[in-house]
Amino acid sequence: MDGAVAKRADCCGGGATRLVTTPHAVRRVVVARSARIAASLAIVMVGAALLALASDSSLVDGIGQITGQPAVLSTLLAVTWIAGICAWWVARARVEHRFAVAMSR
Repeated sequence: MDGAVAKRADCCGGGATRLVTTPHAVRRVVVARSARIAASLAIVMVGAALLALASDSSLVDGIGQITGQPAVLSTLLAVTWIAGICAWWVARARVEHRFAVAMSR
């Protein structure tokens, strides 16, 4: 009986501390998850568009002449990664702001 009472007191007494730290933990999870989803979508969409673009040999030659690089697929892969990183950064900032506004209400 003493153990159950101690457990109940521990659970009830720590509730205030958990409520203080929970919004920060939830924010971290929500922000990280949303940023990863946005970056993944950007990488898939930009990558698919650039692969479709690379399937036409005349466009590949044109891209090679514009960029001055003979390795067009490597350049397109780098563009895809850059688009994903930018999408992650923007999504992280937007979700962080949206979560802060929601928590302030």
